Amino acid sequence: MTITAAAPSLQEFVQHQTEVNRQLWYAVKAQLPGFNMVYGEAAKRGNERKLNEAADWLAASLQRQEAGKGVTPELFREVTGHKLQVLGMDVLGLNHEQLGVFEKEGILEISQQFFDEARRFDPKISSADIFQASRNVWTATYLQILLGLEARLTPSIFGYSMLYPVTDNFLDDPARSQAEKIEFNEHFCAWLNGERLQAANAHEEAVQTLIGKIEGQYARDLYPQVYESLLAIFCAQQESTLLPAAPVSPYAVDVLGVTLRKGGTSVLADGVLAAGELSPAQMAIIFDYGCFAQFMDDQEDVDADLRDQAVTVFSASAAAGKLDDLMNRLFAYARVLLNGLDLFRNERTEPLIELSLKGIDLLMIDACLRTRSHYSRSYLNYLESFFPVHFRAMGGLQKKIDRNHLNIGRILPVLWMK
Repeated sequence: MTITAAAPSLQEFVQHQTEVNRQLWYAVKAQLPGFNMVYGEAAKRGNERKLNEAADWLAASLQRQEAGKGVTPELFREVTGHKLQVLGMDVLGLNHEQLGVFEKEGILEISQQFFDEARRFDPKISSADIFQASRNVWTATYLQILLGLEARLTPSIFGYSMLYPVTDNFLDDPARSQAEKIEFNEHFCAWLNGERLQAANAHEEAVQTLIGKIEGQYARDLYPQVYESLLAIFCAQQESTLLPAAPVSPYAVDVLGVTLRKGGTSVLADGVLAAGELSPAQMAIIFDYGCFAQFMDDQEDVDADLRDQAVTVFSASAAAGKLDDLMNRLFAYARVLLNGLDLFRNERTEPLIELSLKGIDLLMIDACLRTRSHYSRSYLNYLESFFPVHFRAMGGLQKKIDRNHLNIGRILPVLWMK
């Protein structure tokens, strides 16, 4: 008689994979990262000119579109997409196959569909909140492609993505009492568990509706992994919100563990919602990617977290000194961890994977630039060699963007105008 060991529960998987990532984080060598592309002076100046010309064109085009004197919305989207493709090739060194992923997989159409559905669901939702939720839609779409599925906006992906702004807006509302927020979280947990509690207000009704979209696609008895993954991210986020305010003793709380669980379970839920069920190997790679994504978020948010006394690996380290060594560790960690994407490589996914790997390094360097007070001058000079423009030019470009109000809240409504 053959005895087969029971498959680990999702909770056990999260505990195990958190420790795998903890060990990797400490095992990698925190040394200066190497990059494939070096940009010379002439190339940087050429790229700066192209980016400034693109910003000028966008500012003028938005004014014309908003005044009703521009081209048709369809043509505006087409021209904007073409200009972005040219910038991608000329400035970022992407090829036609990599840039063609967006059109081939219908990612722009999915983005517009989500924008329209989000506005129908909540006519008062801001473009900034839609953009925040869209980032989750893009992650889920990315995973659909890696998993060999059709890229599309499913009811569960819409529901999960919209839960982020809907729940955040409630929990961040200063008009809500602490008791109301605690009760809301208790109700939220109960609904994720399948309990039929009555909604206390219109906000809770919206949350119930979004969970209902997931339940409508995935029956609880047939897809238990879906609801286990949703509970896992809920618990991880709760754990994160319960962290004490800074400063805290390095041994008082497991900040690294909280970071890994929060990031890993967030993207794991995207993967499970995309497929309904994942294999252990798929779960591990997707969880790992989420851990890395959380580090990137915390790197970008270091100034806000310091101001708000929020404890993360980056904010705690920044309070003690420069972040050069920590950033080196993140680069090294990412290089090892992202090799796991090879499991998903095939003819369809190759361009998407290469596109993401190229983009990740640039995003990490850009985040260092935007939080440059936390890095040494020598470290920034080193990173600048591998960035397509001079850092000082990025400052000038950002001022132009701010001066012309080229923000998501303004661009999205025009871009997706009917």
